[in-house]
Amino acid sequence: MNNCLGKTLRFLREEFDKTQSEIGEILNVTPQTYSNYESGHRLPDLPSLIRLAQYYNIDTGILLATLLPQALCEEFAEKNQPNDCFNHTLTNDEVELLYLFRQLNHNAQNDILTFAKIKADKDL
Repeated sequence: MNNCLGKTLRFLREEFDKTQSEIGEILNVTPQTYSNYESGHRLPDLPSLIRLAQYYNIDTGILLATLLPQALCEEFAEKNQPNDCFNHTLTNDEVELLYLFRQLNHNAQNDILTFAKIKADKDL
């Protein structure tokens, strides 16, 4: 099974100083079921992944990305430090940017994303 998701779930739970039982309660599953998620013996269903992302205040895509093949997951982990990927605290500017971004139509959002990617490449 996929242990990348399990490691991610454990990392997040420990960052929030929660027990497996406490997270299991949030998902309405037993502590043993949640333990199986972290150990990689079982995968949570999509609604559970969404609830976890909401609880940890992260994008659902972060959790879904961990379901990629193990080689891709390891490559991602090498390139990104956990604190970079899972930093759930946004600055006021980031919150404002996200709020404004969500007010835009799809084409305008794509324009902003393209600009940000170009700008990020120049700054590297």
